Amino acid sequence: MQRARIFIVVAMAVAALAVVASAHGLKMVSEERQLAPVRDSVLSFIESGHPDAAPFLGSVSFLYQENGVFSGGGWYIEIDGDRSNYTVYADFSSALAQNFTGIPHRIIWMGNVLNGTIEEISYTHAV
Repeated sequence: MQRARIFIVVAMAVAALAVVASAHGLKMVSEERQLAPVRDSVLSFIESGHPDAAPFLGSVSFLYQENGVFSGGGWYIEIDGDRSNYTVYADFSSALAQNFTGIPHRIIWMGNVLNGTIEEISYTHAV
């Protein structure tokens, strides 16, 4: 009888953890779907306004970490804000880019996305 109670308690705890993990996973997917277009438009903006950054913006595959953070291809991108107004921080380091050889590069971009309009606050490309 005691083993049955323990089994039931453990089963309930595992089920509760699964529900929490599932809800967290759904929240992350929702955040990623909301923020990926912001990320992509900012990267296009950087590429069009700063041709020196274009070689580092090829086909980058990003991983959504959570809390508005994407990373991949040497990029770390943090997006903070609500559904129409965001502050974006994009940081590229060739030292973090897989299989990169050559002169080290570091790009740091900061800006805002306000109702779809991108405003650059600062851009630095150090070689």
